[in-house]
Order: sequence, then C-alpha cells, then structure tokens
Amino acid sequence: MRLNGAPPGPGPGDGPIRADDLPPSARDAVAGLWRYRERVEREAAALFTGLAADLAAAGLPALAARARVAADDEARHAVRCRAIVDACRPGLPPLSPRAVVVAPRDPGDGPPADAGRRALYTSVAMGCVTETLSCALLLAMRDAARFGPSRAAIAGIVKDELEHSRLGWAHLAAVAATGDVTWLTPHVAAMRADALRHDVAELPTTEAAGPGADDAAADLSSFGILPRARVTIVVEATWRDVIVPGLARHGIVAAPAGEG
Repeated sequence: MRLNGAPPGPGPGDGPIRADDLPPSARDAVAGLWRYRERVEREAAALFTGLAADLAAAGLPALAARARVAADDEARHAVRCRAIVDACRPGLPPLSPRAVVVAPRDPGDGPPADAGRRALYTSVAMGCVTETLSCALLLAMRDAARFGPSRAAIAGIVKDELEHSRLGWAHLAAVAATGDVTWLTPHVAAMRADALRHDVAELPTTEAAGPGADDAAADLSSFGILPRARVTIVVEATWRDVIVPGLARHGIVAAPAGEG
C-alpha cells in the first residue's frame, strides 16, 4: 500500500448529499464520529506541542519546527470536525480532551527520561504508527465521502496527516543514521494497541446507526464513516505493507497484524 495525497476522481452516480437526507439516528452517528475526532485532534495538538519541546531540547530545531506546525494543524482539524458536527447536530457541545500521554505503559520498561529518547519514542508512536494508520483510513474515507462538510474536512486533514507521518519517519531515520534505535522493538506492540484503541476501536463505524437501521442509515460511508470490515482491511494492510517494513529498515522488529 502506498500512501499519497492524489485526489480521487468522481465515481459513477456520485453527487452531493445533505445531512437532511438521513434519519435522526444516522445523523446522530455522523455527529458522534466527528465529535470524537474533534476531541482526538485537540489531544493530538497537545501531544505535538510536547514533542516540539522535546525535539528542541534534543538539539533538533528543524524537526521541532515541524512538530509545532503539526500542533497548529491538529487544532485546525478540530475546527473542521466541529463544522460537520454542527451540520448534523447543531448545538451539540464538544467532548473535553483527555490527558493523553504517549509513553511506555510500564515506566520501569521505558526509555530513559532524556529528551532525545523521549522525543523518538513519541515520534515513532505518533508519526510512524498512529499518523500512518490515520492517513490510510482518511484516504479510504475520502474516496467514499459525498457529504460536502465531510469531504472538505477529510481533504484538508489528510494532507496534513501525511506530513505528520513523514515527520515521524524522518526523525527515526535521522537518529538511526547515527545510533541504535532497536530499543524501540519491545514497545511497538503497545504503540500499535494504543493507536488502534484511540483512533480505531473507539470510533463509531457504519454499525453505529444500530441493527434496526434502514439502508440509508446503515451505510454512512458517504459521510466519512467506514464499515468496520473496511477499517480492519485498511489497518491490517497498512501495518503489513507500510509500517512493518518501514520499521524493519532501521532494525526495529514489529509483529505482523494480529500478532504481538
């Protein structure tokens, strides 16, 4: 799988749709997904701000500048997500961001507390794993989306997420060129699990409309909500074809999808 930002061409029968075309339960599902993404984007903004500080402390000013831009990008993404929520459920308040920490689950098993290793751990977890998976999912969402606010949000977000993913891979390559990064190997499975929990498992899918929903409510891919089966296929392919070989180039061993 190759991640790129080339826009898709319109498919047969494609055309704009409106939130009013959906029954209330489906509008609630669409609003729920983008409300959740709004919170995730604000959490990511805080994480990139912290990463920028660690990169600067580690003597990597160019990467630190890219991380600061990424933090601004994520805050802007939250605004895009809010536009979709407002289109489907005006007045629905945002979810409060959680205090998300990117660090080994067992403090005794983590990298030393120096800024350089802390920054590398965060870059790999966020850029190489989470943002790379996010890019693949967003590209799949973009190909299916026909609801105007969703299409606009996805098109804008995916361009930035590609850069955020590249930031992680660039940081890893820079450090690996002059030192050993294989200490990350024991942590990759936890990074993947965290990414899947926060950015996949907790997200509503087309099943969110409920088992009794009609066809229009059950298929919400036009609004940027993929079927769970499609999400699983995209995640497994991206992990196998992009992330595992990318990490392996630097000596970091990652288990195939479904293992570890």
